[in-house]
Amino acid sequence: MLSAKESNLQGKLAGATAVTTAKGVRWRWKYETAVASSRDLRLDFLRGLSLFVMLMDHIGVFGPDSWVYFLTARGEFYISAAEGFVIISGFILGIVYFKVIEKEGLRVASTKILKRALKIYWLAVGLTLFFVLLANYSPLQLWADRQWSQITDPIDLLLGTLTMRFAYHGSSILFMYVLFLAISPLILFLLQEGKAKHVLIVSWVIWFANMYYPSNFSLPFASNFPLASWQALFVTAMVMGYHRQAIANFFSAKGNLYRYYSMAIGAMSVMLVSLYIAEINGGVETIFGSIDVHFYIADMHDKALLPPERIFAIFVIFQGLFLAATWLWKLLQPVLGWLLIPIGEVSLYSFAMHLVIIVIFYNIPGVRDLPYFFYGFALLASVLLLWGMVKTKFLFSIIPH
Repeated sequence: MLSAKESNLQGKLAGATAVTTAKGVRWRWKYETAVASSRDLRLDFLRGLSLFVMLMDHIGVFGPDSWVYFLTARGEFYISAAEGFVIISGFILGIVYFKVIEKEGLRVASTKILKRALKIYWLAVGLTLFFVLLANYSPLQLWADRQWSQITDPIDLLLGTLTMRFAYHGSSILFMYVLFLAISPLILFLLQEGKAKHVLIVSWVIWFANMYYPSNFSLPFASNFPLASWQALFVTAMVMGYHRQAIANFFSAKGNLYRYYSMAIGAMSVMLVSLYIAEINGGVETIFGSIDVHFYIADMHDKALLPPERIFAIFVIFQGLFLAATWLWKLLQPVLGWLLIPIGEVSLYSFAMHLVIIVIFYNIPGVRDLPYFFYGFALLASVLLLWGMVKTKFLFSIIPH
């Protein structure tokens, strides 16, 4: 959720990461960084994809079934749009602020990050209070349960929101991101001091301990996801973004290793998708026979604690999507890029407005009574509405982007 001004550095820097095409490997459809471009469009494409899936699945919480959910899995796959969003945000932050530190120093980088965090904080506060007012003083159907927002003590509600102990209607993920940004200057300082291993060890020790002693890691902040678990995704992605050149140099020095790595990630991604298809069709026993794997599959669905099985699936599938965007870019970009890239370029605005679009969609008379086939197109129309808001810069002067 970096600003457009900050993320304009990402293309030149991300072009040399572990997920870019290895030198010497030619592929007619692969992504090529334009010299004049200052953005890595693959990252914007994947952020736009995350927002597309997020909008479809969030509308689907209180909606009928649709053929669209064959594409998005309705939030029940082994990786969610929220996880992809957090990973990309951390990765881009590491890329962008590495360069800012090089040019302007850690103090300037830290100031910019904290200013960004403050903007997102006020956006989360504003969205929470806006939807609370809708819940209490309008008949509109909302995404969140009205019981969460009953105003009994307005002062307590206001103070709870300002202290990030209360969030409503999807705003909690913004508060989570504010907290991640708040610790980012410290992480950047440690990375600058060559302490990447220490950062990763601390992050993953917290993740591990939270799986077994979650009550000891609960924080008094509103969040749909445990911060102690999800910080591992953000921090790891941030470290990788910061050290993108070292990762790129590693692959460049290993000849065809990147090609073999891509093939392995692709094969494992196909296996996980196949497992999910077998699971929803009751065919897991056909694959594994008498071996009981239901415990491990259940762990892959746990997007709160993020057990090792889900972490593995997240790593594989996200890499698979990134590699697909890399190797098949000239096929994907003309078909989907016009829709997903603009949405991904202003991800903070898109996230905020997708919460509004959910309310608009729920309150269109008869929309959820449409036949199965047509309801799917109504869902896609909601994405076009978001795209139209982005292209016309609707409320850009008010909502951070």
